[in-house]
Amino acid sequence: MEPYIPMFPKLVTMALSEQFGSDITYVNHAVGGTISRWGCEKLPEFFADVKPDIMFIGFGMNDASGHIPPEEFIANIRTMVEQTRALNPDCEFLLCSTTLPNPMAPTFCFNHDTHEPLLAALCEELGDCAALVPMTSMHSALMEKKRFY
Repeated sequence: MEPYIPMFPKLVTMALSEQFGSDITYVNHAVGGTISRWGCEKLPEFFADVKPDIMFIGFGMNDASGHIPPEEFIANIRTMVEQTRALNPDCEFLLCSTTLPNPMAPTFCFNHDTHEPLLAALCEELGDCAALVPMTSMHSALMEKKRFY
């Protein structure tokens, strides 16, 4: 569908490859509709033969809509970071907060806004090896000017 633009992790990968003149292998094991607990369960299997240098972790929409407590959500993200560091202690992370659900679908609107501060705190704790991708804040600001569609 137009405009045929790749997802932002792929765009970042392409930009890094171009900027640094390096071949970067992009691996995406995402499955729509999953929650962060699924990521914890599958990460060791998916990356058993891969030692990632940079990891995008982007869960949250389904956790919040599925009533996963924020404490469990951030514990799961922390577990994925730890699992990845076991594969490569030098791995760096981009922790992506979720976009917001359509407010016209109130059965999906729960604690989505609680995740970004938790991810920011985890990034702070991890130091220079992690950065926050503040999709929740960005989407919230966009929604002040634009309709959801």
